[in-house]
Amino acid sequence: MRSEENTTHDTTGRDAVRELVLQRLTASGLQRGKGLSSPEHEAMLKRLAEYLSYLSRPSLEALADQILEAAAGPKRNLWPSELMIRQMAEALERRPFEEKPIVRSWLASIEGPRAEAAGYLVQLYRHLRQHQRPVLPYDLRQVQGQAVDDRRRRQLIEERIRYEQASDEERRWLVDFIGDEAAAREIVDRGRLTRERKAGEVAA
Repeated sequence: MRSEENTTHDTTGRDAVRELVLQRLTASGLQRGKGLSSPEHEAMLKRLAEYLSYLSRPSLEALADQILEAAAGPKRNLWPSELMIRQMAEALERRPFEEKPIVRSWLASIEGPRAEAAGYLVQLYRHLRQHQRPVLPYDLRQVQGQAVDDRRRRQLIEERIRYEQASDEERRWLVDFIGDEAAAREIVDRGRLTRERKAGEVAA
């Protein structure tokens, strides 16, 4: 099942970053950038392992080559800045909406299950997709109000479909809504499983 595959996405993605980028470049002789202490450099590599985990293996291989070409310092053996590496990654492959921190911090957190239980998950997902910023109290009221409207509209369209009276526009609206609902629930499920896995690790 797709939800089961997603439980290992973060881990396998980070493993691929370490294998194809971090370990390869370290073995190639790249050293920490000027002005960074060893702990700061290690922290940067850890952030990159997390951030770059959405990239495909071919993109990671290409990124490693680009980083080597962009190596800094008189000997061309220093890591480029974290910002530059992130920009290189975005140029190779755009970060999916579902992988952006704003989504993880809301839908993949306890806010996702809360929205799902209260019936405004799709509207919260769409709000985050459009604005990509934290949800303010005023935003949440709008999201919840839109959820009420959408619920009525969905019920009406489904009824019209049963009687073969729905227009093409209504059918497209329902298809889009169901698609967004599935995408949002997938993020929520992945976040829930991640929290359960971490809780299990702490308990162990």
